[in-house]
Amino acid sequence: MTVVLPTVQRRRVQPEIIPDEGLVSGGVRLHRFTLDEYHKLIETGFLHSDEHLELIEGLLVLKADWFSEEELQQENEFLLKTKYPLRRFSVEEYHRLIELGLLEGMPRIELLDGLLIEMSAFTAYHRTCVHQLYDYFNERIGRRAQVFMQSPITLTEQRTEPEPDLVIARSRQDKYARRHPYPDEVLLVAEVAYSTLDSDQTIKGSTYASAGIPEYWLWNLQDWQLEVYREPMTLAVGHAGYRVRTVYLADETIAPLAFPDCTVRVGDILSARLK
Repeated sequence: MTVVLPTVQRRRVQPEIIPDEGLVSGGVRLHRFTLDEYHKLIETGFLHSDEHLELIEGLLVLKADWFSEEELQQENEFLLKTKYPLRRFSVEEYHRLIELGLLEGMPRIELLDGLLIEMSAFTAYHRTCVHQLYDYFNERIGRRAQVFMQSPITLTEQRTEPEPDLVIARSRQDKYARRHPYPDEVLLVAEVAYSTLDSDQTIKGSTYASAGIPEYWLWNLQDWQLEVYREPMTLAVGHAGYRVRTVYLADETIAPLAFPDCTVRVGDILSARLK
């Protein structure tokens, strides 16, 4: 007797597509590694076999079945929530990635909540507002404080090294030649935002407040106004925010808390689009 076995239709199972949309909270865009970069991370000893990682569409995804209860709890405490458990980096590891040359030639990247975030390209109007803001404060307080433009600050406890559009930091004799400013040295940070307005209001605001930075200025190019955040505090949900938010319109003036004699008219910074 001849037994005829049913034909088995085999098909190649495609890996799940991981789109940017909905991957991480806050509307930010994650950096993705190439296969060559992933191998270099292993070859240099940056990644270890006991980390139980796999590269999926450029993302370093942690195998959830290896998670401890402590690690699962930590995932819930991150400010930036991700759809999949991802490998996060400390500030020291981020600096080593830079030293290894793995972030060269990439879009501008900053470290937020342990994740590598690709920064948005800026328009000519955004660039001009940033330059006007820097020129204004550097000319007036450059001898009393260190003024930086689009330069990092190191927030080690937050696993974060953002690059605010403007930083006013306490003066140091070495002008921060050996390291970036720490939170207790930062007097004011400022962001100029259009397409990133939502994330700058929420993610950046919470991050700066958590680090205890006393003052955060958000130049809102959508509504042509300045949002000033002061008095950082920890919220009931465990994250941080600012107790006071004040909106200044184009014809109003404001001065940093640390330099009350340095008054700026909001419209003088935003007027670049009228020129």
